[in-house]
Amino acid sequence: MTPCVYLTEPNTHLCRSSCYNPKEHHCCERNQKPHWFYTSGQIKATPTVYNPHIQVCCDGCISAWKPWMDQCCGETLYGSGQRGVLCCNNTLYEDRVDGQECSEMGIPYNPAKGTICCSQFHGSPGQHCCGTEIYRPDVEICCNGHRHPKSENIHCCGVKAYNIKDPQMKCCAGTLYTLTSLHKHGGDLQCCGSTLQEPQDICCSSEEEEVIYSAKTGFRCCGHLYYNTTLWSCCAGRLRSIHEPGQGQRKMINESRVLSVNNLNKTDLCQKMHIGTVESVSQQSVVFGNVLTVHGMEVEALPFPYVLETDDRCSFPKLILGKTYFFNKVNVFTDFNHDSVLQSLHFIISKCSP
Repeated sequence: MTPCVYLTEPNTHLCRSSCYNPKEHHCCERNQKPHWFYTSGQIKATPTVYNPHIQVCCDGCISAWKPWMDQCCGETLYGSGQRGVLCCNNTLYEDRVDGQECSEMGIPYNPAKGTICCSQFHGSPGQHCCGTEIYRPDVEICCNGHRHPKSENIHCCGVKAYNIKDPQMKCCAGTLYTLTSLHKHGGDLQCCGSTLQEPQDICCSSEEEEVIYSAKTGFRCCGHLYYNTTLWSCCAGRLRSIHEPGQGQRKMINESRVLSVNNLNKTDLCQKMHIGTVESVSQQSVVFGNVLTVHGMEVEALPFPYVLETDDRCSFPKLILGKTYFFNKVNVFTDFNHDSVLQSLHFIISKCSP
């Protein structure tokens, strides 16, 4: 088929540089990175035109159609009625016995004979996996592939497990600190990323990262940046030179950063706060959707939408549309320790329970 310069009836569709009639041909495209070469019995070209009446396209590879070959496994054509074949993770395995299935890692195994965890086979069928090992979820907790005994108020911190109500323990983004390394700190323990913050330091945080700085007179946070207020101003996480037109003294002293729920002590954590998804942001207010009021162990749904008035928009951090935040009338919080809202709520309710 020759390259197409002008699309004319009936050749109204393009496949790379070739035009074709969609009633007679289709475009065979590779799902991932294109490549061009030929092999015996197959045309490996992405994309290229083929005749669906006599050919089959499997991930950019064209094979001759056969009545018993009706499935694709990656680039390979095979038949669903074939005995002894199993398609796992786009790889066709042959000489398989009946009853074999694909593991989560795409490896064939027989679940009646054992459990496969990652690539490790265990001769105990019907078990749960924790990394490469099997574990018992009724008496154990799995933390990133590591097993630990299960007990009340035990949560994961990276690969370790700890009691979230133990004041001598602090989890900072997957790194667990205990009293042996905290005795010199005193007071409420604060995290900055995976590091425990020294009392004389400042932690500036944004959506992207948390950074520790040595405290300096005349400096403040603007997101994860620490700026000199005699040179810069900050508004909603954005730095501007004070020499720009319209930059006044009021904006020079503003601070804007996302705070961490993890740094709230139990008293503050269990006070009333809201959680919601940012729908819209203006200079005077923020519109949140799907808002819940969280007050210790009590959770209540609020009417939609929820409008949060902002007296000083510059003091609020940069908020991303569609992202979920904890907030009150003064601050906006995120949770750097947990990967989902459900994990965050579970942590708060567990921490605030008697």
